[in-house]
Amino acid sequence: MNIDISNGLSAIYLWLIFSITLSLFNCKIVKLINNNIYMQYITLLFSTFFLFIVLEPENSKKHIGILFINSFIILILFILLIKSNKYFSLLILILILINQSLKVHINYLNNNNILNKNKLITNYILVRQIINIIIYVLIIFGFILIVFKEGSKFNFIKFLKNTKC
Repeated sequence: MNIDISNGLSAIYLWLIFSITLSLFNCKIVKLINNNIYMQYITLLFSTFFLFIVLEPENSKKHIGILFINSFIILILFILLIKSNKYFSLLILILILINQSLKVHINYLNNNNILNKNKLITNYILVRQIINIIIYVLIIFGFILIVFKEGSKFNFIKFLKNTKC
């Protein structure tokens, strides 16, 4: 299963930036989402799923179940990311920006007549793959640090519910 973690996480950040439009929804829906962390996660899961469909045209070739699984994996990684140490979060955000910039540049190279573009594209794709692995490792390592810091007091349900700064 090939998941472009950087695309998924940047899509969620984009979605969150647009979250200010939530006030346009029916008040009852807004209250339901705002007052229940699990509804927020479900909304984020569906948002990620829709973003996979809309932002990645090649996903139209994938089975809907695979898209949901990918969305769920992105959601879990995002939850771990947003709850991790601020330095990990900032570093990962910078890596996502670099990764997405490389993706745009690869598309530019593919669409223009550039000398030695195949070698450049191959190198950029390799760098993107390495960055994705680093992102995975940093997210998981950041979560492990939280678990070790809490020790035996760590509770995953409380971890999910905690929205305090």
